[in-house]
Amino acid sequence: MDKLIFLLLLFIAFLLIIGLPIGLSYLVYLWTKRRRFDRRLRLLALTPIILFIYAVYDSFYPSDDFYKEDYEEVTSQKFPENGKILSKSASFPDHFGDYNSAALIEIDSSECQILQARLVENNFEEDSIEFSSTERRYVEKELSGRIYEVQLKKEINEGKYYFVGFLSDGKSIVYQRISW
Repeated sequence: MDKLIFLLLLFIAFLLIIGLPIGLSYLVYLWTKRRRFDRRLRLLALTPIILFIYAVYDSFYPSDDFYKEDYEEVTSQKFPENGKILSKSASFPDHFGDYNSAALIEIDSSECQILQARLVENNFEEDSIEFSSTERRYVEKELSGRIYEVQLKKEINEGKYYFVGFLSDGKSIVYQRISW
């Protein structure tokens, strides 16, 4: 009986997720058709579907702004204006909103040294024990011979883990945010 209820709820959720944008599009189409709008204006009916597709795409492939916000959360510092995101990866959030993300960035070497000092001030600990993830391993494929010189981590009581690794070239950083 529980399986039947679960499958029924899953079917209803699927209908809402897929059916709502399609239903809205159909209603907009009917409205524009009744008002005898130009056929080109009937393309407005596609707007809900396009917005839905964009939302799904953005969930699976977050923009650079997402990774910049994660950088600011992990380091408690603004993302450097001259910073470049070289590689990035994130998991899809679970039903509690928890996710993993990692990025490889390049910043000025002077900013790199300042950041390292500030992280130590903010109770980041140097540790060689790694708490890795699929996302971080994906980002680490782009290291091109660079190795970690300093690895700092911080665990938050709320089920979050932060990692910042400073690379041997003096200007590259790998940072990671894990929540569970």
